Amino acid sequence: MRITTSTLSISLAGATFIAIVSFFANFGVLGPMIQADEGCYLANAAAIAGFQNDLASSYHAGYSFLIAPAFWLGDGPASVWLWVKVINSILLGSVFILLFVIANQIAPNIPKARRAAAAFVVTMYPMLVVMSGYSFSEIAYVPFFLLTTYALLLTWKHGSHSWILLGLSSGYLYWIHPKAAVVVLAVIFAGAYMGYRRREWRWWIAMASIAILMVFFYRNGVTPWLHGMMSISGNATNLHYPSISKLFVPFMSLDGIIKLVVVLSGHLFYVTIGTVGLFVLGLLLLVLEGCDIIKSKSNEHDDNAPLLIFLILSISGTLALSAIFMSIGATRLDHFMYGRYLEGVLAPLLLVALLRGTWRQLFWAIPVALMAGFILCYGLHDFGHTARFNISTFWQDFYIRDQSVLIWALPGCLLIVLVGLIPRAFGVGIIAVFFIFNSFLQINWHHAASIKAHNRVAVALELRDRLPKGECIAFDHSGINSYNRHVFWFDFGFVLYDYNLKRIRANRWYSSCEGPLFTYSKDLSFKDVIPTGISPQGGPVLWERGTLDIKSLFPIKVNPQASNLALILQDGWRGFERAHVWSGPESSLKIPLAKECLTTGVCTLRLTFNVFNASKVSPKPVSIDLNGVRVADWIVDTGNIISRKISLPSELMDGDSSYATISIHVPEATSPKALGMSNDARVIGIALREIELLNGDKLENSYNPLQCIQYRGKDTIPSQVGTHTGSGMQTDGRAGYLMFGPYQQIKSGNYTLRVTGKINANSEKVVVDVVGDRGQQTFARFVGLALPENSNAADDVLLEEKVTLDEAVDDLEVRIRVDDKADIFIDGYSLLPVAVPEK
Repeated sequence: MRITTSTLSISLAGATFIAIVSFFANFGVLGPMIQADEGCYLANAAAIAGFQNDLASSYHAGYSFLIAPAFWLGDGPASVWLWVKVINSILLGSVFILLFVIANQIAPNIPKARRAAAAFVVTMYPMLVVMSGYSFSEIAYVPFFLLTTYALLLTWKHGSHSWILLGLSSGYLYWIHPKAAVVVLAVIFAGAYMGYRRREWRWWIAMASIAILMVFFYRNGVTPWLHGMMSISGNATNLHYPSISKLFVPFMSLDGIIKLVVVLSGHLFYVTIGTVGLFVLGLLLLVLEGCDIIKSKSNEHDDNAPLLIFLILSISGTLALSAIFMSIGATRLDHFMYGRYLEGVLAPLLLVALLRGTWRQLFWAIPVALMAGFILCYGLHDFGHTARFNISTFWQDFYIRDQSVLIWALPGCLLIVLVGLIPRAFGVGIIAVFFIFNSFLQINWHHAASIKAHNRVAVALELRDRLPKGECIAFDHSGINSYNRHVFWFDFGFVLYDYNLKRIRANRWYSSCEGPLFTYSKDLSFKDVIPTGISPQGGPVLWERGTLDIKSLFPIKVNPQASNLALILQDGWRGFERAHVWSGPESSLKIPLAKECLTTGVCTLRLTFNVFNASKVSPKPVSIDLNGVRVADWIVDTGNIISRKISLPSELMDGDSSYATISIHVPEATSPKALGMSNDARVIGIALREIELLNGDKLENSYNPLQCIQYRGKDTIPSQVGTHTGSGMQTDGRAGYLMFGPYQQIKSGNYTLRVTGKINANSEKVVVDVVGDRGQQTFARFVGLALPENSNAADDVLLEEKVTLDEAVDDLEVRIRVDDKADIFIDGYSLLPVAVPEK
């Protein structure tokens, strides 16, 4: 099995080309995004490199040993991630080398160009190319599985020390992932056959012992050492793999067995159409060759019996393990068709199919795909989102996801037929194009998704800029009640790998950790602690020791790095964008108030925002409540950015609180998906862009505040019990102030108060008054509203009376109070100076 110079040259040239292309294809991936998998593999690597952390888990560390040098070579998360992708690309290049040398052994009579082409096509299998942009263990599992396959071939031909390599490579597979237990067993069984045929039982015992000892050493040596390095807070390890006993759960009931059969069929359906039938063709060739070997009863070492035993046991065992594991609580589409586990052992099988099969034999894949698809269709009902990287060749998820299983199968079967009917060279080319096309879809999606994931770590990156390495940073896990909240722990674990990021509760943090605290609590009762940062996409709030300086807090320009938003944003907000944050249908703000607001009540809040999908054709209502009282109703008929002021009257303030709660209502909020704009299913209302607190300012309007006060139906005005319709204020069946405000300056003098609108019921108990000094001074009061007998329909004057202001007023209000029986619509009022006749 001497490797020739030409073989070596082709191997190195192909591996270098593939590694470079893969690296640049995944260059735009900004960081890990699939937690906890990627986060835990990276945390293992950081611990191996000497950076202790608090992310101990049951994820195996074989891959982490390979990427640990990235933490020595990099000087921060961005450069570490770059080196991880470099290492991944080298691992992908090694796949081509191993496939090519294996091809030389199993098909030596086939032209070298065809062997190289087959190795290239298999290396281009999407799972391999795509995984080089993630920090998943599969990018290491595949080359070590191929190394085990090559070691098996060497042992069958030469025996002797090749047995040692076989034991080491198979044992290390278990270090990479526990599913390799079935591969270790497959090696032992195939080795037993070779030991019997070669009469090398001692070598077989040595090989099996090495593999078993490596498993034992990992479980009892490496694991405790790693967990010690990765449990700096003393908390328990995060275990996620099910116990062996749990794997028997699907067999305990008829429903469990049915679910298992459906999931198993889903696996077969996906891998059959996803490999363009090569999976079925490869298995068919193995079975046929196995039958020939049994019939020939050959005693020579020129057959492939050990390889057949090894591949059939590895593939069937991995398939069964994946189906059992995924059938326990399958909810996502990729759970039913999970490919990532099985694809880790497919490379040799695909190589066999490309090198030794005839294209007509591909047609056997069609009944397999249709039968598996039929069973999957029977059991696949509702399912959630798809983790696309787990089914990397399922392009249907990008285009026809909402169609039936049989619609998914149709183009897959047609492609198999096409490849089976055309000449081999063209068929191999089509398969290569199909693989590259799926890789393009996956990587393109990965680029976009990684940007969103990278935005989650903005606060952690900001900490790196101002805190010395090694600083204690706490993360309170008590508020984690969902997967979405949990991912931030792994996100921050990677970004802060060289800090002491610990899992500790808030009370322990306050007494033992000088650094900041991440917690999902928005209300800590400790003295002299304030929120200084908020994580986008529903992440935790960052708290630090200090006191609040309101003057430096405002104005707030919204962006993911605006740390002061942690104090302001409350419930109902969606993810941050570059310069705004979306509200939902209902959202709230908690506004800290300056001293002037609490003592004089002369503050104004100004919000700058735009309303999603608002236009003149489709105007959107937006309502504002202050501490539970309606103070503004707007009808927004533009999608452009606008600013609106909200008065903060003292009578609506809670005297015991230094905060004002602002509730924003967008009853007609909708999602981009519902409007056919994109797949974004978030229901969004306003895009908040800036918040200003104008101390000492008052709500202004477009009229001269020293000469008159006017309200028009399209204007905004505070209300307790009214509904703003866009053209005025309508009673809503409750008792209270239909309108009040606007707290405007006005000169002394004689004025005419004129109120217009419509009356349907109970106007006798309506009270209209003109007051100042926050309602303490009354200038005029009128009880009852009525249409004058000589009023025409176009006028609708409900009240017209004289009002005398014997002094200038700083905060004049026109208030209209109604009872719960009133049915009144006010479309405007005015307080205009009485004209003085010329002398």
